[in-house]
Amino acid sequence: MNTVEINFEAINSLQSMMNELSAQLKQVNQVPANNTTPTAKEYLTIKDVEEIYSIKKSMQAKLRMNKKNGIPYVRPAGAKIVLYPARNLNQWLEEWRAS
Repeated sequence: MNTVEINFEAINSLQSMMNELSAQLKQVNQVPANNTTPTAKEYLTIKDVEEIYSIKKSMQAKLRMNKKNGIPYVRPAGAKIVLYPARNLNQWLEEWRAS
């Protein structure tokens, strides 16, 4: 008959490491959207784009003027606010990324 030796110290060490990893995952999931991928929000404001992508307000205005290849944006009817659909913005940035 084979005897199995149980190493409780190794088991406790693994359990400790798993608990630490679990705590770290919880912290990652609690990071605000502007510190992670911007897709956590469906629409981004001018300020959001400035903070996340470092594209200045004036540059955003210039990019919006180019109707054919410009930055994708929406302006709700009757509103003076400009919103950028996060999904379209990420796609646009990938297309214009420098090789």
